[in-house]
Amino acid sequence: MSTSRRTFLAAAGAGSAGLGLGIGGASASAAGGGRSLPLLSTHLAGTERYEAPAHAPALAAGDRLQLRREPEHSYDARAISVWTPDGQRKLGYVPRVHNQALANLMDAGVAAESRLRVVRGTPERPDILLDVAIVLPA
Repeated sequence: MSTSRRTFLAAAGAGSAGLGLGIGGASASAAGGGRSLPLLSTHLAGTERYEAPAHAPALAAGDRLQLRREPEHSYDARAISVWTPDGQRKLGYVPRVHNQALANLMDAGVAAESRLRVVRGTPERPDILLDVAIVLPA
């Protein structure tokens, strides 16, 4: 589920057709105050290397997962780690092939939110799918 540039700009109020009227898939955000605009749907990378195997069984569809930028990451300067709802356990990363736009937005101060879609796979290597949205100002 990717968003076209036209849809993004319209929902953000920057396109001539959008005019900030909430078209293009934006919805009310539970983060408070703004609307959320879907940005990407993806799986988590590296789940077997972090705490996902131990904590994935406790996660439920719709759980809000925390996103954290890691610009000092040794492998990927655009790294975005994904954490449990309480922020205590790292589950993995937004895959490198999907993180450029989100990292740029987060670096520019745009708020982002993620929701767990489903956990599948094996207990040793959970396949965690999540939806990521940016939060537009109210």
